[in-house]
Amino acid sequence: MKIRKGQIMEINHTRKGVFKAIAARDFDTHEEWYPVVLATKEVVNGVANNKNWIEGEDIPCRGAFCIEVKVL
Repeated sequence: MKIRKGQIMEINHTRKGVFKAIAARDFDTHEEWYPVVLATKEVVNGVANNKNWIEGEDIPCRGAFCIEVKVL
């Protein structure tokens, strides 16, 4: 699926849970890494490195770990 810069998505990720993100650039969901920025005031917790991300931060999002991506 093609995602355009600035689109808001809801991402269901196996390691980070469900969160809303904004596309940082145009990309295709077949890419290995999604260039996204956390969109909401929620805090997302990472499982592997015990890192927390907050609104406005780039959040590493590996496509292989995304269960579902919905464009809002």
